Amino acid sequence: MAGVLDDLRVLELGDFVSAPYCCKLLADLGADVIKVEPPGGDRARRYGPFPDDVPDAECSGLSRYHNLNQRVITLDLAVLSGQALLQRLVARSDLVVENLDIELIERAGLQPEQLRALNPRAIVTSISAFGRQGPHAGYHGHGLQAVAGSTVAQRTGDPQRSPLTKPLNEPEFMGGVHAAAATLVATLLRDRGGGGQHCDISMQDVLASVTSGPALAAVTYGARAAPQRSGHRVNAFFPWTVLPVADGYMEFITMQDRQWNAFIEEIGSPDWARDERFQNKLTMPEHAEEIERLMLAEVGNRTRADLWQAWRRRGISFQPVHGIDEIVNSDQMRERDYFVETRDGNGRPVTMPGAPFKLSAGGCSARRPAPRLGEHNQEIYVQELGIDRTDLVDLYRAGVI
Repeated sequence: MAGVLDDLRVLELGDFVSAPYCCKLLADLGADVIKVEPPGGDRARRYGPFPDDVPDAECSGLSRYHNLNQRVITLDLAVLSGQALLQRLVARSDLVVENLDIELIERAGLQPEQLRALNPRAIVTSISAFGRQGPHAGYHGHGLQAVAGSTVAQRTGDPQRSPLTKPLNEPEFMGGVHAAAATLVATLLRDRGGGGQHCDISMQDVLASVTSGPALAAVTYGARAAPQRSGHRVNAFFPWTVLPVADGYMEFITMQDRQWNAFIEEIGSPDWARDERFQNKLTMPEHAEEIERLMLAEVGNRTRADLWQAWRRRGISFQPVHGIDEIVNSDQMRERDYFVETRDGNGRPVTMPGAPFKLSAGGCSARRPAPRLGEHNQEIYVQELGIDRTDLVDLYRAGVI
């Protein structure tokens, strides 16, 4: 089935997570994504998981997840002959997505204005920790720095302990999602006559908007104090908390009086629920620890499944905290065809996460397995750019591709 973006060619100059994930989303929708890797490969190839825990650059779970549905070539952007080949690829592309170090961008002539001079209709999307504008534009940074710089770390974790970062490269993945959205909007504007443009994605901006937005708004609207981290609970809407139960953890959310009253009825309307201190939602956070102890005394020995069914009957927004193994075996995920069957770099069948969205028109599918390093060099350099095979061998020998 044709994808909704099958008329777009995307050139990915990406490494590790943010740009590769952006381009994975575009490839899932049908775009022809050509990923440019250095001759030694994207560093994601050195990250697992690996089958049987045996390191293999062609079987990295992270790399193959990102590169599904794409074509891959190798090219050294630090040498003049590599830059000349890149210029020819840019001229043939609709979109260019990059998250490279600023030094390489400047040295290789990959500034957005330089790329768009090669192709005025090109959309150039840059993803970095702090953006390509401003006094921090030249800083090196990753998701860790974006988390710290966006106030997210300062507001995450136990208030009596050190701040925490976001796990598992979440900032990079979020940067990739926003980059894909911005790129598609820029493409729509171009197709309406607006011409090519530069999409500048700062992971600090993304986290400040998505995760810290309410806190920042509270300050800009004149709050006396910035919201502080509150650990496993959300004090502003207490009881909104995560508590241990018989077989794991449960998230309890009773933002509305109706929900709190339904919870109290479910646990048998104990005497403590009539305590005057617990009648005002605005002051209940002052007694959060005591309320949580009383709640646990009533529900701590019940299972998540039992509690979830009870909350569903009563229309309460409580949710079991799931582990990875539970998601992998989830009926919900399976019915949505979230997981796709593909092959690893050695041809063995594997199951991978699929696209995080569905379209009624279809088009989000695993059309081809992730390529091996440089798998499409001959196809793109010889068949599409017209480079002679003998010259291609010379480029291999020189380490350019």
